[in-house]
Amino acid sequence: MLSVSNLHVAVGDTPVLKGLTLDVPAGEVHVVTGPTGGGHYDKMLRHRRTV
Repeated sequence: MLSVSNLHVAVGDTPVLKGLTLDVPAGEVHVVTGPTGGGHYDKMLRHRRTV
């Protein structure tokens, strides 16, 4: 299991995640994405085997 509690991430001065808390059971895959048109689909396809 992967557990994350109160994660905050920023890129420069721009907050990306604010207080993310989650539990991911073993064998499951979860994805956090941004707004439509942000290019996240292409990035997921490019890196789908790196995790």
